Amino acid sequence: MRGVRPRLKVLGVLITLLLQFSCGDKPAQRPLAGHESFTFFGVGSGTVLTESLREDLEETLGPGGISGRNTIDLEINYTGFLAEHFPALAVINRRLNSTGGIRVEHEATRLTHRYLRNRETPFDYVELLFADVTGRPLRVIIRSAREGPEIIDILRENYGQPRTLDWGGDLNRSLVWERKGDVLIFSVQTNQFDAPVYRIDIYFVDELEALVEREEKQRLKRNQQKQKAMDKAFS
Repeated sequence: MRGVRPRLKVLGVLITLLLQFSCGDKPAQRPLAGHESFTFFGVGSGTVLTESLREDLEETLGPGGISGRNTIDLEINYTGFLAEHFPALAVINRRLNSTGGIRVEHEATRLTHRYLRNRETPFDYVELLFADVTGRPLRVIIRSAREGPEIIDILRENYGQPRTLDWGGDLNRSLVWERKGDVLIFSVQTNQFDAPVYRIDIYFVDELEALVEREEKQRLKRNQQKQKAMDKAFS
């Protein structure tokens, strides 16, 4: 019985946390009912990053880091995974990054929470990326080395049956849910000790596309201004 009580405690935490994926607990921060696809601690496609939201996340996940002007790489699992299975996301990723290997920074704020094992959550690492212009989420990354099967069960209960992508032998695979244009991918991989590790990626596709379009318009405007300046200089 010694191992049963801690496990039940962890499962209780899992149920509480993952129910918030679909329900949220901050009505003031949520858009109209039925609009959300996926949520994580109340963070969904209609959420806006505020100081209050940061405080709520830190209350649950502990102190976190914050950074601005970040690079964005949407690729997961292996190089070419998105191109093979999610070509629309692969196109967005190419548009976000330079083909010349130049570091491209974006108007996006990253919140990072590490070392979560002491906070009775099933997660080891959480990262949330928000667009600066709208304040809305672009992507969520969650990593865990524990309780993977239980997380899958709760995701199935909330979102229905996923489709399965087998991409790396017997153990490496991804489960995929798509709702209202957004994508949630639960991936299972093995580490160097052949132990399973789990990763969840949530892509808020409309917001990612909006970010790309804003930045491309900004670049076009800057290039036009440079061209005008050169034309004027030599006219």
